[in-house]
Amino acid sequence: MTTASVSAAPVPAVASERFGKLRTLLAWAASLLLPPLLLLLPDASGLDDRMRLFLVITSWAIIVWGFNLISEVAVAMILPVLYVAAGLLPYKEAMSSWTDTLTIITLGGLILGHVVMRTGLTRRMALWGITRMGGSFAGLLAGMTFAVMVVSPLVPSITGKTILFGIIAIGLCDALGFKPRSREATLICLGTFLAVTSAKLCWLTGAGDVILPVSLMDKETGRVTSWLTYALYNAVPGTLYTVLSVALVLVLLRAGSNGRMRDAVEEQYRALPPMNGAERKAAAILALTVLLLLTEPLHHMPTAQVIFIMGLINFLPGIGLINGKEFGALNINIVFFINGCMSIGICANAVGMDHWMTERMLHLLHTDSLWGSALICYVMGVAINFLLTPVAAFVSLVGPITQMAAAMEVDPAILVHSFQYGLDQYVLPYEYAPFMLAMGMGYIGFRDMALVMLARMVVMAAFLGCVAVPFWMMVSARM
Repeated sequence: MTTASVSAAPVPAVASERFGKLRTLLAWAASLLLPPLLLLLPDASGLDDRMRLFLVITSWAIIVWGFNLISEVAVAMILPVLYVAAGLLPYKEAMSSWTDTLTIITLGGLILGHVVMRTGLTRRMALWGITRMGGSFAGLLAGMTFAVMVVSPLVPSITGKTILFGIIAIGLCDALGFKPRSREATLICLGTFLAVTSAKLCWLTGAGDVILPVSLMDKETGRVTSWLTYALYNAVPGTLYTVLSVALVLVLLRAGSNGRMRDAVEEQYRALPPMNGAERKAAAILALTVLLLLTEPLHHMPTAQVIFIMGLINFLPGIGLINGKEFGALNINIVFFINGCMSIGICANAVGMDHWMTERMLHLLHTDSLWGSALICYVMGVAINFLLTPVAAFVSLVGPITQMAAAMEVDPAILVHSFQYGLDQYVLPYEYAPFMLAMGMGYIGFRDMALVMLARMVVMAAFLGCVAVPFWMMVSARM
């Protein structure tokens, strides 16, 4: 009896191992066999051979990312090489993302993040914050969301806010002992990121990609949308949208028991030593960074310069919060990941996928229903996000959307804002630079993230039709 029990014990583990190998084999088969089928798309689709080849390579990367078959950094790094080998891009163009300001921002952010974490400042900030936010994940994200909402209209850089709040979120995970990419770490970091990126839609000064579509719409209509006018349209639905986004994270990523979280955190906070000189220096540098980001309209120093310069200040004699050896030990995988992902957009534009997508989107903009048009604009934003950057999408489509609204004799703001909300939906990191940055920090698990973001796309379509569009119609009628 005992012998049988002992011999039977390993069976579940063996079965699990076999299932894992079978799953991996099937995933590899899907990644290698499904993408080539795109070469069979008919000429009637409007796709030429270069476009089909681009879709084959990109879909392979997406499948490999989805099943986590290879390190996401390795996949991102090989993408531009594959585009060059396939003859879709010249080498210099494939690697042009390395000269983008996002690379500079990322390097500066890595230095700042290392400094405030190594000195213990983020741990102190995180523990202090949690003791006042509540002893649950809901209380923690509620406090974080409130902080984001306060800062959002004051800091026009979405990338800067992603870095600042990302550092705090990672500090929370480290303080609570949550491992990178665990469900708990994903809940905190993804919830924080969605709070940052959702809240931008509340205010005209929330981000540069909020100002752009409004200015393009105003150029077509000849009117001027003030900060207050935009707020009247979007402060309320934008706030509800932010709360709903964070709530989805809490509902879909319900983590394990956390009833003793607050007691454990308070105990750790009381055990912290008094602030030392290094922490005070790091706090001063972080405060100055926030101040410079807040006052960007006054000094006109780009976010990339602010983040990079404030990172380099830490090397100066008398400050010395980081040295060459420590810099060499930084995990710069995020830089390779971001630049590899950006090659997707570069190649898409080079082979003409942007024009192909735009032409097909514009054919949908013929309907007599305001609700139907708003939903189409939302879906257009979701779809075109896979191929175009938000800037390229706005430049390509805001004008035609505004003209269609004029032909329908409806307020163009309703359709343009619907398009904005659609472009704020993404699943793959390359779709939005701050999203690449958040994912590259290494604390958000891909599968849990994909679950939340896909559900968010569907839920927000319902939110648009049931809440946002009726609210915009009411505001428009009173303007």
